[in-house]
Amino acid sequence: MKTTTLCLAALTLLSAPLSAAFAHEIRCGELLIDHPYATAMPAASKVGAVYFMGITNQGKQADQLVGAQVPVSASVEIHEMAMNEHNVMKMRQVPAIDLPPGATVSLKQGQPKGYHLMLMGLKGGLKAGSSFPITLKFQHVGACKAEVKVQTPGSDSMREGTHDMHDMGGMDDMSHEHEMSPDAHHDIH
Repeated sequence: MKTTTLCLAALTLLSAPLSAAFAHEIRCGELLIDHPYATAMPAASKVGAVYFMGITNQGKQADQLVGAQVPVSASVEIHEMAMNEHNVMKMRQVPAIDLPPGATVSLKQGQPKGYHLMLMGLKGGLKAGSSFPITLKFQHVGACKAEVKVQTPGSDSMREGTHDMHDMGGMDDMSHEHEMSPDAHHDIH
């Protein structure tokens, strides 16, 4: 019994650094950026996405995420996903994401209503286990640098809500607005 307890304690201590390696936070002024991540994409992919477990505004002043830059794509667009009145998922580019004081805005993958950063003109795919820098641009805080971890879809390090982006049929020629049926085989984030 004592040996089992010691083994369990040792496993718990050893696994904590592994979890911490995947979950990471960045502070930008009064903003807390929780776990920036992307899913692995094959080299032929022209698009990808960056997600966050959340962006928390711990300040007293509202802010906005107004843009981003990454070296792995030609451009980055802020996208919102929402169901329209016909129960069709719609993705559209938006100019900014509002970050009210005291609130957390989720940018998790797989949400039926939510935001993500769309990587347009991806340069060579995204390999699981790699990472890349991102510069987030906020209206009040200004520029903030972070590291995006590339993860395998469905990995435990994503912690919640996953959908596979590997088969994004028709996404190479993406315009700023798309409709998709919630019953469609392809999930687009």
